[in-house]
Amino acid sequence: MKDPDFIYIQYIGATPDKVWEALTTNDFLSKYWTGPIETDWKTGSPLTMHFLDGKVDWDGKILECVPPKKLSYTFRIHGYQEESSRVVFELEPAGRKATKLTLSHYDIEAKCRKGIAEGWSSLLSGMKTLVETGELLDRSA
Repeated sequence: MKDPDFIYIQYIGATPDKVWEALTTNDFLSKYWTGPIETDWKTGSPLTMHFLDGKVDWDGKILECVPPKKLSYTFRIHGYQEESSRVVFELEPAGRKATKLTLSHYDIEAKCRKGIAEGWSSLLSGMKTLVETGELLDRSA
């Protein structure tokens, strides 16, 4: 099996159920992403991420959804990526109230690698802060 182009591992002070909720509900997603995701989270279903102004940021298709353990989907940034890449989130308990989140991103076009790596790092740091504290990550100077 092919190695991912990008991998990010993060430990979050919350249960896998809580981290899963942060990955799959618009109450959480719209706070740390660019806006809401449209999908029913069923294998084979489309998903679309919108900016707050309603324009499409990226889209894909659910490849696997096994709550609260694994989520995988295709990922294509509108107007930038020609081919879809593949994202895999894996959640494992890491103690009584902690989760090891592993994000693997495959088949990233060369021109997108830096932006995707920086984007995931920033995004998942924001999610971690939100899940652990209930507040958004403050990146202001």
